[in-house]
Amino acid sequence: MSSLASETDEQQYWYDQSAGQLSKKAQGGKVSYKKTVSKAKQALAEAKARTAELATSSDRTGISFAGAAFQSEYYLSKFKRRGMLCHRVLEEYVGAMYTKYPPPTPLTSNDWKMNLAMLYINQGDPVGKDGVTLKSSETNVKKVLTKYLGREMILFRELFRRYKVTIEQQKEYNLPLQHCVLGNIPSFRERVAAATTTSTTTPLQVKVASFGGGPGTDAAGLVWLSKNHPEIVFDCVLYDSETSWKRYIKTLNQVFGDNVNCSFQQCDVTTPLPKNAMDDNDNDDGKAVENEETHDYSVYVPHDVNTHCGEYMSSFDILLFMYVVHETSKTAEENGYSFYKGVAQNVQEGTIMIICDVMEKSRRDMDKVIDAMRTVREIEIIIEKRSDDMHTVRNATESSVFVFGKLL
Repeated sequence: MSSLASETDEQQYWYDQSAGQLSKKAQGGKVSYKKTVSKAKQALAEAKARTAELATSSDRTGISFAGAAFQSEYYLSKFKRRGMLCHRVLEEYVGAMYTKYPPPTPLTSNDWKMNLAMLYINQGDPVGKDGVTLKSSETNVKKVLTKYLGREMILFRELFRRYKVTIEQQKEYNLPLQHCVLGNIPSFRERVAAATTTSTTTPLQVKVASFGGGPGTDAAGLVWLSKNHPEIVFDCVLYDSETSWKRYIKTLNQVFGDNVNCSFQQCDVTTPLPKNAMDDNDNDDGKAVENEETHDYSVYVPHDVNTHCGEYMSSFDILLFMYVVHETSKTAEENGYSFYKGVAQNVQEGTIMIICDVMEKSRRDMDKVIDAMRTVREIEIIIEKRSDDMHTVRNATESSVFVFGKLL
């Protein structure tokens, strides 16, 4: 399996329609009818100018993402491109994982026949609703398997349910185990194993943190990964310092459907994650708030912009840093890459991290971030695209995809 060479017409249509819907949401209720045409044109021109400043080689301090006109223009110009990029990178990772950790060898038609025959022998010949025994297992097996060709697991899950076959009894049938497309890596093993011990067809939920992903443009790529691999769905937290992106969550969840569920939290990748534990008198990462009745300052109330991120970091399976490392690199470097070290300290082993950024100039900053995290944790690079690799460079983007290993 390899990365997608091009998107289908269905995907193109979905991206265009979704971008239009989000752009309309951005403008709704924000543009006054009293505005003159010249002011409206001025706002649009300013939005286009700010959009042009994004992801340039000289942008190491970031720009403001506030403003309805800018956000409307952002969705129209970036939603499709960023979503497609995220999807392509993840599909490429899926291909790499299939090579590294091949899925179980599929059963042959004879294997399925033997399993179904054994089921009928163990449970008795099929019985109709009227209590009359149907065709014997010997004559019925071939007909049933022909009907369910390519859907044998669906057949067996239904038969296990109908005949109330226990989990222990199910193990006798040597059926193929569910294989998560994201690879047989530690963060998935426990949940994949749990999924195979029941007859449920509920997809595996993969938890994603999208940093600088407030508009949901990167998370859009998860929709099509899930559509292509229906055994997984995504729960995605959009972390961003621009809090006005939160107003699009309802619209994003409408266009994403059941494949991706999004929520929004504030975050700043240039400042440290809060400490996991604090002394009673240590309020460096928060503030003491006075109780109005008792005037007591002793109660610690966390207020750090990264409180949510720090609390849930260990629950994520995938971390997306799409066009955020470079534009925040100046402050992040001044702070010793403390945020990224905190990420490496707190993620679970096997977590996937994806960094995509602008060509050439961003590679220096990306390497510094990875080197900083390597002082805390083992890191295995799975895929790396550089600007000088002309045969494989993807969509004018520098990228690194890696997996976190053990803590040092």
